Amino acid sequence: MARNYTDPSICRYFLRGHCRFGAGCWFKHETPLCWYFQRGGCFYGQRCRYRHVLVPKMDLAPENQPSSDDDAAAAANDQKKEPDVTCSICMENIYEMKKTFGILPNCVHAFCEPCIVTWRRMDRYRPDVVKGCPVCRVRSDFYVPSESMMEGEEKEQLIISTKQRCREDFCSFFDQSGFCPFEEDCRYLTARRPEVSGVHVVFKGSAPLDDAAAAAGVFILIPDI
Repeated sequence: MARNYTDPSICRYFLRGHCRFGAGCWFKHETPLCWYFQRGGCFYGQRCRYRHVLVPKMDLAPENQPSSDDDAAAAANDQKKEPDVTCSICMENIYEMKKTFGILPNCVHAFCEPCIVTWRRMDRYRPDVVKGCPVCRVRSDFYVPSESMMEGEEKEQLIISTKQRCREDFCSFFDQSGFCPFEEDCRYLTARRPEVSGVHVVFKGSAPLDDAAAAAGVFILIPDI
């Protein structure tokens, strides 16, 4: 049977963030090193419950290392658990619920796609309100669906590549009428083509939005999957 990767002498309640015994606890209040971070990268990043500190190899005590293949397998299984990324609206773990993320370009808050779509479609709020993040109110004119939470440079690359793909497609509003309600904010090619096809401003599985909905900024950029 695989042994627990965590040193049994370390307080498990301390690892979870709080021990009611405090300094009087019989177990050690210290955080073990993250061995995945030592090897070059940890999937959990800042959410990891282990210490992300680089130390020289000579300082790595043998008793802190996985002592067998079973220990290494247990550590690997622990890392494979779904990250705890909670939607800021429904407060559910987006990974556990198997939902798609709705990435807002200009803020760092996490949302599942159904919740951010519902928020941006609310007609009882002004357009400038629904275009903003429900938490920090920072405006984003669109969102990008993603299978995982994107942050930092990875998120920037997602936004850039998605915009680039959009620029290669024609604006269906301009193609049909010679006018786009997004004007200079349109991220598609504002030119007409012989045959109209594809989509511009859509919810997945629905028809293009009318001008009123478009003016409210309820639209997405859909990346190729």
